[in-house]
This record gives sequence, structure tokens and C-alpha cells, in this order.
Amino acid sequence: TQVSEWHDEYNSSFCGDEKQKTHLMKMLKEVYAQKPNIPPVVECSWAGDDCAKTKCCNDVACTWDFKTCKTYSCYQNEGSAQCMETAGWNKGTVIGGARAVREVAASKGVTRQGTSLFCFMVVNWKSAEGALADNIKEKKLGIYQCDAHTILSGWETPKTTWATYINADAFVKQWQQLKNNELYLQHDWTVKADADTVFFPSILKMHLAALKTPQGSRVYIKNTDDKFQFKGALEVISRGAVQLYFEKGGACAGPLLKAFPKAGEDFYMKSCLDAIGVDSQEDFKLLRDASCGDDCGGSKGPCSDGWLAAYHFYRDVDAWNTCHAEALKAQAAAPKPDSSGSGVEEAKIPMVESKGAAKARGLLKEAERLKAKAGPDAAAAKDMNESAWKKIDAAHAKVHTAQQQISEAKDSMSDARDLEHKAAQKISDANALSDASKHTLNVARATKKEGAQESEAAKASLAKAEAAGKKADGEKENAAVAEDKALSEMGDLRVCVELPGVRLIGNKPLNLTPIATTMETDSPELCSSFCRKNEECRQSVYSAGNKGCYFFAEASDQPVAFNDKFNSSYCGGWDENDAMVAMLQKVFKMKPYVPPVRYCSWAGDNCMETKCCANVPVPNWKFTKFEWYTCYKRDENFAGCHLGPAPGNWDGTKLGGMGTREVPKAPEGVLVQGTSLFCFAVVMWNNPPKEAFWSSEAELANNIKTTGRSIYQCDDHAFFEGSGLGGGDSSSINNIDSFIGAWNKVRDDGRYLKHDWTVKVDCDAVFFPDRLKRHLWDLRTPQGS
Repeated sequence: TQVSEWHDEYNSSFCGDEKQKTHLMKMLKEVYAQKPNIPPVVECSWAGDDCAKTKCCNDVACTWDFKTCKTYSCYQNEGSAQCMETAGWNKGTVIGGARAVREVAASKGVTRQGTSLFCFMVVNWKSAEGALADNIKEKKLGIYQCDAHTILSGWETPKTTWATYINADAFVKQWQQLKNNELYLQHDWTVKADADTVFFPSILKMHLAALKTPQGSRVYIKNTDDKFQFKGALEVISRGAVQLYFEKGGACAGPLLKAFPKAGEDFYMKSCLDAIGVDSQEDFKLLRDASCGDDCGGSKGPCSDGWLAAYHFYRDVDAWNTCHAEALKAQAAAPKPDSSGSGVEEAKIPMVESKGAAKARGLLKEAERLKAKAGPDAAAAKDMNESAWKKIDAAHAKVHTAQQQISEAKDSMSDARDLEHKAAQKISDANALSDASKHTLNVARATKKEGAQESEAAKASLAKAEAAGKKADGEKENAAVAEDKALSEMGDLRVCVELPGVRLIGNKPLNLTPIATTMETDSPELCSSFCRKNEECRQSVYSAGNKGCYFFAEASDQPVAFNDKFNSSYCGGWDENDAMVAMLQKVFKMKPYVPPVRYCSWAGDNCMETKCCANVPVPNWKFTKFEWYTCYKRDENFAGCHLGPAPGNWDGTKLGGMGTREVPKAPEGVLVQGTSLFCFAVVMWNNPPKEAFWSSEAELANNIKTTGRSIYQCDDHAFFEGSGLGGGDSSSINNIDSFIGAWNKVRDDGRYLKHDWTVKVDCDAVFFPDRLKRHLWDLRTPQGS
């Protein structure tokens, strides 16, 4: 009856006998008693929209420093209603006010939101944030201690006169990146932490457990008692709230960015979440933010509170590390939560104080006392319940047996009546034909005697058959032993040479099904061993894909493929060993050299070991000139990929550049890649042509289908649906995201695995697969490259 998660994607069932229905219904009620009540999303209106139906408004008007904000009201005037600043109209009737901001209460007895964290950080690598982020990455602190994390690249944004970054528009785009990668869907909470925030995910998880958020709630955490109560240094938002933001948050950009062009992203995010109907919970002990000064107790000082999840702001690496070390000492000295139970015991966690905290603790102690008192009674009741169920089961079994006996008795009675009726009929016939009955009786007696004799003979035959069967089984066992012995003796006279990772051409297949013994060939060793025990077997090939073992009467020195999924063997007499080794050496001379995958580093990562850069070169707008990334040494512990020369204070030794390699043609005699083609095209079936005098992609694709040309002449082919594309100039189009999706469809389709090459062809390309195959053959690509 313990619920892991409530979601429409799941369905669970209790199953049992009819007699258990009442018990199962009781369990069902226990389950549904744990279901959280998540209030529905309330729709409100923006300024300028008709608020006659919603009767509530999203907009607020704030002072320059965002310390004080006033809500809008919905005014009705002559049949229309609009959201305006309160007392904004001289005439009109107020029919509604601000959106009701709902505080979600801690759950009691219902399923709670988990504490799995997906954390991200936005870093402007060209600013001081870059050094802080490198420090966090190197030490694997902060977001690296969440259940999953990612770092997004940011850029410089302007500041207001009061030193707040005007970055709302930039962060709207960053959140869009999170929507696209979908990692947030796998975790209970999404957390945005700034690089200059000293952040402890483990402490945050304790806070979230103490909040007891009902599972599925759409909430964000108010983290400070200052201004609008939502500081961007540590933004904590539940999965349901993030999903709602991605669904409805697009409506916020227009009105909020217009009304507050100099707003920071935290004010924007909080205002948007409120506007689309996200609820909130309050925990002012999450964060100490020096940016709010004494107004919220956020003055910079020692990081000595073991219950704080984050400290902001520390924009120097040494200061950041000092704060982190101080906080770790404070956490070590603070009381630890009990991890023995299924959840966190709130009595052992420093709680967020409220007006009813003392009363709550008293009720908690009383509940524990009653629980201890009721424990023995509950255990006894459980034992009685189990005993009762056992007795009920036994009674049902007896009733079932009795019902079977009654049914059998009824059948016997019916058979008896039938026999009685037949007997009476025979007596009647006997009275009518007394002379004939005597004769019939004599014949019957003779027949009975004859039948008894035949029955005895049949029993004797059956006994002989059973004895013969046992003898046959024994002979079969003896035959299997003899066959095993013969095979083993033959195996001693022969030897096999193994070719691991090789699939040889098979000539003259053999069926070596044994006569009496069992053939076991479901491993490379067993496959080879069975070939060695059969004199006519000269070659075996084992495939791990289907655990198949194949035997051949002729050995071949021509490999089909070099792949770890295969194992081939040559088998013959001991005097043939040298010849088989020579064949093996000939085969392995045909093995192509395929260099290992080279792993290079991205800009911002340490390239000290890889000595190469993964970033693509940066082109000019015509793509005629390119600036390349180079791996430069900074010091003995770190090297980084940079465009242009190394930074001035670095060591500057060049360790490497781009990691691309040109594959040379395979030498003569070495196995080359085949020319089997899987071809695909990506089609926007519903998009009109870009120019009136062009044909649409769908028309071009249908022409290929009708004529059977282009990709239809490949060994296999597919059309995949394309997604929306960005704009571009006359020579290119922004379609990278779309084609990442298309290649994912190729992966899921799986047919590419059956062919040597995968080919993407545009529908407006006139393509000849047979000519491509000639080019590929001339390239002599080493097999497996």
C-alpha cells in the first residue's frame, strides 16, 4: 500500500481470489488516502486583456528598487473589463483583484515530493564567473553534487544603477535550452545556482524533506524575507512548476519585459511563475544573500550556519573556497538527521520556525507516545488477522472438497440409473426370447472367458512393452555414453586453432546433430569443442548475437568481418596444426587497423590529458575563413582550449589543436568496408515551398517514391518527418536542432546497423546510389572504420 508516485502514465493493480475482495478494497482505500490534493491552475488576465471571465489580474506595479509592488485590479466599465493599476480608472466597478498567491501547506499522511535534484549554472566564461566555475568543476562541488547537472554558457549583460543585472531576457533563452534537453523531467526539483553561490545540495535536500511538499505540487521556494522573496542566487522549483512554465510561460515575456525592462531574471521568473498559477512554499533559512544587506540578515560574514544550503555572493575563488570550508565545519558540528527510516525525521532537523512550531512539536511528541502505546495492540491485531485469514483459507478448501465429492456422487447416481434402465430392458428382451436368451447367455459366457484370456494376454504384452521401454532407455543412455566416449576420443586425436573476433566465410555447411547425446554449443568454447570432436568438421563459426554455432566441412582463409561478436576456429589432426596456424596468420594479415576513438576537450574543460580540442572552428559570416581552438598549458595542473593566442598570464605551451584525423586507404590484402547503403531523407510534408516557382519537399519526395529513384535504389531506405527550422540567408538555413532530431530517429529505427554506410540525402538532390558505391569501393576504407 506504499505509493511511490502518482502520475497518469502509471496504472497499478491488486489481484486475488473473490474471498479477498474486501481486504483488497481496504488496501485500495489505504492507497488513495495518500493521494495529495493538488489544486487546479487558476487562469488570470494581463493588462489590456478582457478580465470579465477570469476576474483576476497578473500584473503588478513596482518601485524602482522592487521593494514595494502593488497589484492590479479588474475594472468593469460599460460591458468590458480590463486589468489596470488599482484606482487606475475614475469610473468602473471592481469585479476582481490580484491573483490569489497560494502557499502550499506541508503534507500529512500523503505522498511527498522526493528530493532528487537537477541543478544548473549559467556561466559567462569571459568574466570572473569562469574562474569560479572552473574551481567548482575541478573540485566537483556545488551543482556537481546534485543527482544531475549541466552548465550553460552565458554572456555579459548590463547593470542598473543599483548594481542589479538586466538579464531577464537572457535567462528566458537559457531556460529554453533546459526545456530542449529534458533532464529536468527525471528529477523532483530543478535548481538554478549562481557561480558565486556557495551551494550544498545535501543540505537543500534536508530542507526539502522538512517542507513535506505534497507530491506533484507546482511550487517554487521563497528563499529570503527581502523584496519579492525570491533571490536568483538559488532558485528551487518543483518539476510540475517547471513543466507548467514551459507550457504557459511564453505568455509572460511580452507583458513583463515591457513593464520591467530593467528587471533581473529572479524578479521576472518569480512574477511569471505567480502569473501562470504556480504556488509557493516558504523557507527563509535556505539562503544567506549579502546583496540584501541587513534588511534580511544577509550581511557578509562567516559561513558558520550548518543549516544554510547556500551563501551568496563570493566572487573571488579564495573567498569562495574559504566560505565553503567554514560551512563544512559548521555542518559537521550541527545535529544530523536520522536516515534509518523511510523519510527524514523532522524532530531531528533544524526546522523553519513559524508561529505554530512549538505547538507542532508538542503534538509530534504526543503522537509518538500514542504510537508506542498502540504498537503492541497493533502487532497482536496483525497476528490475529493473519491467523483468521489462514482459517478462512482452510475452510474454503474444505468447502471446495465437499462440493467436488457431491458432484462426483451425483455423477455416480446418474450412471447407476442408466445401468438400471438398461438392465430392465435386457430382462424384458430375455423374457420375450427365452430360448434365444439361453443361447445368448452361453455365447456371452464364452465371450467373457475369451475376453478375460485376451485381457491377460494384453497385460502380459504391456508388461513386456514396459520392460522393453526400460531396456530401450537404458540402451539409449548407454548409446549416449558410448557416443560421448567416441566423440571425446576423436577430440583427443584432433586440435583446433582459435580466431577470436573473426567471422570466416563458410563453405560446405554441416549438420552435426548427435544420435543420442546432447549437443551444447552456446558459447565460443563449446562450439569449437564440438567441431573438434567430429572428424568431418574443419571449421566452426560462433555468433554471440544469436548464440548460433555453425559447422563447415571445408576451412576458409577468407574473413567476412573482424568483430568481437564472432569467434571462428580451424579444426584438424595434430599433423595439420602448422597448416592451420599458417591460415590463421594469413587471415590476421587482412585485419585492418582501426585507431581507437580520440576523446578531446571542450572549451572550459581541462585538456592536459587529451591534448586536443573538440570545439569546431569559428568561421566568418561567409564561412571562408576560420579561427581554430588550441590547447594551451596554463600551469602544471590545467590546460584549456582557446581561440587565438593563450591568455597572457598562462604558461602558453601549445599541447595540441583539433582532433580530426584523415583515414588512409587500406593496403592491398586488408579487409575493406563493404558498400551496402542505408539511405534516408528528412521531409517537411506539410510545408509549402519557400518560393512560388519551386516544388515543395513533399512533391519532390513523392516524385522519388513514384519513380523509384534516389534513395529507393539503396539497399534500404526511409523517409523521416522533419521539425520546424529557423531562418537563414539565401545560402544556409538554421536546421541543426531539427537534424539532431532526425538522426535520433535513425538511431531508433535501427536499420543502419545492417548496412556498411548510412547516407542522408536531401530531396532536392539528384542522387545515384550505384555511382556512390563505386566511389566508396575506390576509397578502400578499412573495415570497421
